[in-house]
Amino acid sequence: MEDRSVATDFLKKFLPATVIDLIDFDTFENVGASYITEDLNELFSDAIFKFKLNETKEECFVSVLLEHKSKRDDATVFQVLGYLANGYKLQYKNKEPKRIILPVVYYHGKGKWKLRQLDDYFKSFPSILKSFLPSYDMVYIDLVRLSSDSLESLTNVFLRSALMVQRHSTDPNLLKNEIEKILTTLSDSTERNFFFTIIVYVLEVLEVDESYILEISEGITPNLKDKIMSTYDRLIEKGIGKGIEQGIERGIEQKTIDVIRNCVKNDIKIPMISNITGLSEQRVIEIIKSLGL
Repeated sequence: MEDRSVATDFLKKFLPATVIDLIDFDTFENVGASYITEDLNELFSDAIFKFKLNETKEECFVSVLLEHKSKRDDATVFQVLGYLANGYKLQYKNKEPKRIILPVVYYHGKGKWKLRQLDDYFKSFPSILKSFLPSYDMVYIDLVRLSSDSLESLTNVFLRSALMVQRHSTDPNLLKNEIEKILTTLSDSTERNFFFTIIVYVLEVLEVDESYILEISEGITPNLKDKIMSTYDRLIEKGIGKGIEQGIERGIEQKTIDVIRNCVKNDIKIPMISNITGLSEQRVIEIIKSLGL
């Protein structure tokens, strides 16, 4: 989510309207920092954005926490509490201006999940004692449970396509049925790498090699077919499809390494690699360094 337009469109779609009205999105800044602690490293990756507020000199952080858990986890409300505490502690320690952190938890697992609030765990306690509980709010996005209309209303074609692929990643058969619609969404984009990145993402999710592209190119519009075949040629040239295929044969660990290597060679950003592989951004960075890339 390093791209400015993708990040701002994402936030404008999912933040509450009352919050959107307060934020000056023209002042977007990707902070490039992280409040993830070691114990949360395998559970979340985060992207922190700074904005100025309208009609005031104050600034705030919006922190998007991408969950790497494929199943519901009742500990999330406690984990986010620790994340926020670390963020505010770092602001104090580094003598930074104090800024409110708005946590946005992004979940794309298959299981249904109603996120519980902190006081839900202490219902039997007297109200006078519950007033001592730390109180905070968060924005919770359950991608799989979003309606198709909600996603299709996104104006950013790359964001819409990426979320559609991720939404169906837990059901490869459904993804296959939706692939033409997803690629058609991108067919008018002038950004060549958008189309290429989505194709690589689809191959990884479905665990298929580049020959799958030949299958989906049959019976579609000439313009879309030309783009798909151009992408196929690029994959053959760069060896990404072969890397995925060989990775499937050798097992999940080697497959992931091959995909990361080829994504880096094709200038795919770390947050997208994290989404493709399901690894935290820090783990992706560690693998990239170990490969000498």
